Amino acid sequence: MGITLRLRGHWERYAIFQYFWVIAVLPKALQLVALGGLMLLAVLRSDRKLRPDRFVLLQGLCLMIYALSIVVNAILGNHPMSRVFAAVNTWAINLVALALYAFYRNMELDHRRIGKYALMNLLILIGLWLVFAATNGAKIMFWGRKLSDDDWINGLLDMRFMGFLDYSNLVIFCILFFYPLALRYLSNRPLLSLGLTMILFPVVSATNSRTGLVLMAVLFLAYVLFVLQKTFFKIYRKYRAHTIVLCGILVLVVGVAAFQMAVGILQKFISLRAGSNSMRIFLYTKSLTQMLRESPIIGIGIKDLLAFRADGYAMQYYALGSHSTYLGMFYKIGLLGGTLYLLSLIAAFVPILKSREKDNSFLMLKICVLGAALMMVLEDIDGSNWSICLFYLLLAFLRNPRWDTSSTNELKGR
Repeated sequence: MGITLRLRGHWERYAIFQYFWVIAVLPKALQLVALGGLMLLAVLRSDRKLRPDRFVLLQGLCLMIYALSIVVNAILGNHPMSRVFAAVNTWAINLVALALYAFYRNMELDHRRIGKYALMNLLILIGLWLVFAATNGAKIMFWGRKLSDDDWINGLLDMRFMGFLDYSNLVIFCILFFYPLALRYLSNRPLLSLGLTMILFPVVSATNSRTGLVLMAVLFLAYVLFVLQKTFFKIYRKYRAHTIVLCGILVLVVGVAAFQMAVGILQKFISLRAGSNSMRIFLYTKSLTQMLRESPIIGIGIKDLLAFRADGYAMQYYALGSHSTYLGMFYKIGLLGGTLYLLSLIAAFVPILKSREKDNSFLMLKICVLGAALMMVLEDIDGSNWSICLFYLLLAFLRNPRWDTSSTNELKGR
């Protein structure tokens, strides 16, 4: 009981989850102020000493290179001040996110309380989707944010769900971050957790995100195997290596047996948004070419805008080094910084992959964080300030030795 009461007093540790939607709809500059302020409060009121691990040290080196790259390119290059300020904002939020990781990695937390806020955030998202569905994708605005936006599917105009976030794929990040925490809160309510899982499918489908649909299918399969089938989870915990190998073999066998069908589905899936495909290829090629030509060691730091028009589409502007976290890091901090960034993620994920799952909610959290890391191949984790902060927080949860059910059991016994 004493632990629970002590944890209840630290509201700042949970504020990012409790006030997520307030933070998410703020302009980027105000998001930085809010998240930075909450980080400082959490750090100042923490009784834990900072013990930097290899992830923190390597990411710190990346930030040093990033700062150098911004300064050098701002002085020597020809970049609009608006893009310089945008680069400074991105650097600052990376620092805030890293500080959150460093301190939350050893903080005592009431994960059931976090799960309650996560569930509330998902319910708000579902509510926004219901408004989107009921109004047939009407363009509703709130503080300059859009509930939906135009999209082109196979050359036909369609609407995609935005949820008042900066862009539609942030809806997928939002689900990946909050879903496993909400499942923990609903651990003794199987019908509610099943209902939540099922209703998230049409929410993801409304974003027209191909990556999101694949990840949601993986989450549903994981939910069925590890949450609904508790016996299978026990087998998995006891024979983890054997289970992973067996599942890999089954996937390979099914893939070979249905190869032609799988190829046809994949081709249709890829061709759904041809304009997006051509834009990404052009943007990736242009970004890497410019980085290697102008500043291969420390990168360009500042993401200038690039005009692009796909066949049949209107002219649009995209930031160089965007639409891929990993490629974007090489663009911003060069071959040296980009390599260090990849090494930092390896340093964080290797212990996570090796760790034993304490419960099935921990396993679902691990799957969702890995899903977010895979999505970062095609999206910027720092495209919005809150997304990188939540990603680093979840990394910290997975590395936190205090992830257990003690606080949950105390709350249940009240």
